[in-house]
Amino acid sequence: ILLSSLMAIVYIGKVIEVFYFREPVVAAGTSTKIKEAPLSMLVPMYLLLAVTVYVGINGDATLDVAKVVALKLLGGL
Repeated sequence: ILLSSLMAIVYIGKVIEVFYFREPVVAAGTSTKIKEAPLSMLVPMYLLLAVTVYVGINGDATLDVAKVVALKLLGGL
């Protein structure tokens, strides 16, 4: 567990380094102008954001489902 945790930290550290601390690599003949994501990508992202916030605030619904599943899985023990 310790080894896998350390590997995950190293991997995520590399991702954070590339995203935030390195200059972007620009291919020849392309511009560096950043554009907004298209609406087809923004709508699902905002939908998932809303569901995540709702579940985070109102955790009763997910706790009830988890309780039922746990009882079904562990009912035979």
